[in-house]
This record gives sequence, structure tokens and C-alpha cells, in this order.
Amino acid sequence: MNEHLQQYWRDMKINNLTEFWSRYGYSPSKPWTDLPSNKSKYAKIRRGKVQMEMQCDACLKWRKIPFSTKNFDYKFTDDWTCNLNWDPARNMCSKPEQVVVVATAHLTKPTPAENRRSGLVRISFAE
Repeated sequence: MNEHLQQYWRDMKINNLTEFWSRYGYSPSKPWTDLPSNKSKYAKIRRGKVQMEMQCDACLKWRKIPFSTKNFDYKFTDDWTCNLNWDPARNMCSKPEQVVVVATAHLTKPTPAENRRSGLVRISFAE
């Protein structure tokens, strides 16, 4: 798992984990189990990075909901339909379903020297 996590960080070009998590409101001085800051600037960044998808109750098609700061506090109803989508390209049941593309990668093991140069933290788990 450690190697896969490090590969993910390389693929995402995450070089400094403390800086990365600080951008989302997590504090390096608090335990990792603490919740992030509730300040609106951090909440907006977190919400903007998570892809929202809804399934229409009428046609059962999946729709990606684009992030918009003007709709930041929007509460989705339990009976959501395509016409509630604010994306005009996908706000009718007659429009095609959006294909979800899942990124794939290949695990490549770096040498110990590459690990030291990258600055990635090596995680070890107790057995």
C-alpha cells in the first residue's frame, strides 16, 4: 500500500504533503484525526475539488454537477431530476449520460535515491 500511495503522490505531482494538506485547511500542528478548518476559503477549496455526481430519478442517468461558488450552499433534494442541473448541456433527460473516466496508472518502484530526492515521506505500518 505504501508504494501505491507514493506512486499516487508522484502521479499527482504532490511534493510537499504538509503544504498540500494546509491548502485544504488541515493543520500540521494538530493530529491527523482532527477535522479541517471550517473557514469558508478552505471549505470552498475542498468542495471545488470533489466531483459531484447525481442520478436523475426520472431517467436514471448520472450527471456531473459543475462546481460554482454561487451554488456553494445549495442543498440537493432526495428527488433530484436532470432539469435541476445548472449545466445547460446536461439539464434534460433527453441528453446523453456523461461517461465517467477513471484515471489509471502503473506502479513503478523508484530507487531509494529517487525517494530521497523526491522528499516523499516513507510510511511504514506496524505488523
